[in-house]
Amino acid sequence: MLIGGYNVGVDLTKFEDSNEAQLEESHTLGDSWVEQSYVGVRQATVSIEGFYDDSQVGAHRLLEQPETTTPSAKICCWGVAGSTNGVDFYGWAGAAQKSYERQLQLGSLVKVAAEFTNDGPADLGKVIWYNHVPTATGASTGGAIGSAVDFGASSTGAAAYLQYYSTSGEANIRVLHSADNLTFATLFTFTKTTKGTAAGVWGAERLTTTGSVNRYIAIDITTASATGAGTTNGLSFFVGLARNLTS
Repeated sequence: MLIGGYNVGVDLTKFEDSNEAQLEESHTLGDSWVEQSYVGVRQATVSIEGFYDDSQVGAHRLLEQPETTTPSAKICCWGVAGSTNGVDFYGWAGAAQKSYERQLQLGSLVKVAAEFTNDGPADLGKVIWYNHVPTATGASTGGAIGSAVDFGASSTGAAAYLQYYSTSGEANIRVLHSADNLTFATLFTFTKTTKGTAAGVWGAERLTTTGSVNRYIAIDITTASATGAGTTNGLSFFVGLARNLTS
C-alpha cells in the first residue's frame, strides 16, 4: 500500500476496503414496495491497522501529517496479489485521511489505525512495475528490465499511477504501449522524479488520457538530465495503469 510515495503496507496487520453506490428511495405514493434508484455517485473507503513505526520511512510519518499540517488528499495505490508485474492493483486519484489513532496497551506493542475515503476516481488496473529499485535503465519491452504487460484488447482512456521514494537517484519514467509487442510509442510521460536525499524524498503522480490505449504496456527508465550521480540507485518506485476509465 503506497500513499503519496510512502510504503504504508510494511507496517500493516489489517486492511479493509469497500465500495459503495449511493441510493435514494424512489417509490411514490401508492406503491406497495420500496424502490431504490442509483444516484450515480460512488464512494470508496479504506481502513488500516498496524504497528506504530516512527522511523524515517515508517507509516507514522505519513499518518501523522493531518495532525501537524493542513490535510490534503494523496494519491493512493494498493494490491493484494503480491509484488509481481501484471497483477491487479487499485488506485485512487486522492485518498482523504479521515482519522488516525495510536493504540497503547500495557504489555503490548503500540499499534495505530487510520481511515481514508476517496477524493475523486477509484480505478482498477494492472501493475506495470512493482515497487522496487531498478537494476538497469531502459525499457521493459523484453530487455534487461523485464517484459511488457499484456492487457488484452485495446481500449480507450487510461490513468497511469507513479509512486516513488528516493534517498539518492532520480529518473525520467515513461509509460509505453504497443499493438504488437514489437513497436512501442509513448503513452504517458511522468514528471522527472525529485532527486533523493539522505532524509528521503517521496512523491506520486496520476496522469490520464481519453485517447486509444494499445494492448501491450511497458515502461521506459532513463537518467538523462538527471542531476547528481545520474543513476537510479536509491530510487524505489511503482507504476500501474488502469484502462476504460469511468467518471
